Amino acid sequence: MFLVTKISIVVCRSSYNKNRQIEFAPALVELRMDFIIISRDEIEEGIIVRTPYIVVSIADADARPAKLIKGSGFIDAIYLHFDDTDPDYSFGRLPMTQEQAEKIWSFVQKNEPNVGTIVCHCLAGMSRSPAVAVALAEALYEDATYLRDTFNYNKHVYETMKKAINS
Repeated sequence: MFLVTKISIVVCRSSYNKNRQIEFAPALVELRMDFIIISRDEIEEGIIVRTPYIVVSIADADARPAKLIKGSGFIDAIYLHFDDTDPDYSFGRLPMTQEQAEKIWSFVQKNEPNVGTIVCHCLAGMSRSPAVAVALAEALYEDATYLRDTFNYNKHVYETMKKAINS
């Protein structure tokens, strides 16, 4: 799990040391919104969020929606289905559409004044959800260098989100 917090800390669930202690890495930018980027398994296990939060839930095109455990502070969720692919190389898989990106942006704009955290998840928490989070962080707070440099995110999802945000 990656968490960029208001106090500029990034927590990576996969960066436990050999004693199962979480290792912290400082962020390069302080954000006014927390972004949690996690996998489907992690969201279905349940998460603790200390501020009101929304969830951008991304599942593969042929998968069931994630079963969210709605903890204290949960405000709302948007559920989308698209594959981790690019339209030019999709080979029958379904890439993110412009309509889906616009739905995410509208959902975030509607809820942003009332939340302190945006949770983005996809199957692995490594490509689609980071792409959405990077685009949102840039739109809301301009500098998302740390997030952009940390992930190998899906460029098609990122570009589609940027187009929706800028339209």
